[in-house]
Amino acid sequence: MINHILSCYDKDLVKIRHSIVKMGLLVEEIIKLSAEVFKNKESTLADQAKAIDVKVNKLDNEVEVLAIEVIALRSPKAHDLRETIAALKIAVILERMGDLAKNIARKVVAINYKIDKNIQDEIQLMIGVIITMQQRVIEAYETENLEMLSLIIQDEQQVDDLYKKLRISIEDKISINPAQTSDLIVILFALKNFERIADYITKVAYIFKYVVTGESKNYEH
Repeated sequence: MINHILSCYDKDLVKIRHSIVKMGLLVEEIIKLSAEVFKNKESTLADQAKAIDVKVNKLDNEVEVLAIEVIALRSPKAHDLRETIAALKIAVILERMGDLAKNIARKVVAINYKIDKNIQDEIQLMIGVIITMQQRVIEAYETENLEMLSLIIQDEQQVDDLYKKLRISIEDKISINPAQTSDLIVILFALKNFERIADYITKVAYIFKYVVTGESKNYEH
């Protein structure tokens, strides 16, 4: 009977892990679509982002149900309890990231402003770093590779630096082209949301570290 319970418990944890990884990969797809919207403002890209976000939301619900069942019925201890609670937190964060990326695509696709090549290149560089961060945090979660954490922190600093540079460039554009203020503000808010996505990825990395080591570190940004 005990072995049967443990077997069911292990299967539940595996399902939770797989769902988290799948959520992370889907969020990565939405981020990539949002990057493409900056270059090619096609409404189909925003529609695709929205459709994928629906899948992310569904997986978030599935993780919540599974995690609550594990806590209520299996009474997990130590590491397993940390992993179960962490999965709940990570799923919520991934769901928020999906929403942010989806909304970026939806809003940017509607603007008429043609982004200068130098700004476009820096936007794509910033999003590229964020995509790398997302790939690293999912790999770290899937393989329990703590070495990824330092790389993710370095990547986040690069994102912060690029965002600050882009913000100054766009604010300069607003002062020069007041007629384009509305579209430029949309771009500025979109970039701020990308920076928030990078913050969320780093937060996931610290939650993952807590699962593996049991060391609690509050991450505030």
